[in-house]
Amino acid sequence: MHHRSETVADHQARREPHRWSRAEYERMAEAGVFEPSARLELIDGEILAMPPQSTRHFTAIQLAEAALSRAFGTSYHIRPQGPLAVPTAMVRVADLLP
Repeated sequence: MHHRSETVADHQARREPHRWSRAEYERMAEAGVFEPSARLELIDGEILAMPPQSTRHFTAIQLAEAALSRAFGTSYHIRPQGPLAVPTAMVRVADLLP
């Protein structure tokens, strides 16, 4: 019986990327693995670089924050541009959180 040897393509087809947990991501951030200015998010276990924020986007965030503050008053704290830790394989930087 002849067994074909494994090809590079076979090996690559089996490979799966490591999925980072939120705890691993936070430990790396605390240890200084990432540049302080890096805009990163952990989405479904993948660490993704986020593009720089445009002036237009930032203006929209400020306008939305002001509108939400007027609508909800002091009953709620509006948190712009803060990290949002959701399921264990995700850390996002949300534009606004009421």
